[in-house]
Amino acid sequence: MALPFGTYNDDVIKVLKEVGVLYCRTCEHTYNFEMPNDLPLLHPTCHFRYKDLDKLTDEFLNTQTDGDMLFYIWGHSYELVTEDDWQNFELMLKIFLTIREKFMFYGKKNWGKRGKIIKLFCLWN
Repeated sequence: MALPFGTYNDDVIKVLKEVGVLYCRTCEHTYNFEMPNDLPLLHPTCHFRYKDLDKLTDEFLNTQTDGDMLFYIWGHSYELVTEDDWQNFELMLKIFLTIREKFMFYGKKNWGKRGKIIKLFCLWN
């Protein structure tokens, strides 16, 4: 679930928990790969049009860790306006597809059903 314009307050969080929402995306970018610790709020790593997405991707792919990581990229298809936007987006996806055996990929329907994850890449909304 995405929060409208990424906004929320204590009342919203209370209701989300009461109705059993597992997570909801904010618009507060972390620019890191730490697993969320204050669910149901889920702060994404970055937007897919982030100017240094390629550097973040390299950092994610080359980080050595025994712990779990989350690379959560979000965006809306209507934000892909130019041919260059689409080409850059497709290039990013191709990078992840070439190394997909090292990662667990989840969409929003099965996020809450995940098990142990070494590295996780999420892209939706």
